[in-house]
Amino acid sequence: MENTRDGSNPRTILLEDWTKEHSEELVLLYLEDYYHTLDDSFLKEAMQIAKDERLDIQKIMHRAKLRMA
Repeated sequence: MENTRDGSNPRTILLEDWTKEHSEELVLLYLEDYYHTLDDSFLKEAMQIAKDERLDIQKIMHRAKLRMA
């Protein structure tokens, strides 16, 4: 992987800036994909991220359903 001009790695910068809100949005996207496809792999990934990040999966599921309505 190439480094930027200042010598930093672009992926490292993104990971350092990652917040709980980013994790919630990622879980939300996985849940929306699950609701559209009913592919359990999307649901499993969403639940694992929520567990790892200690997110309220019920709240995010509600948001996903509202966004799809």
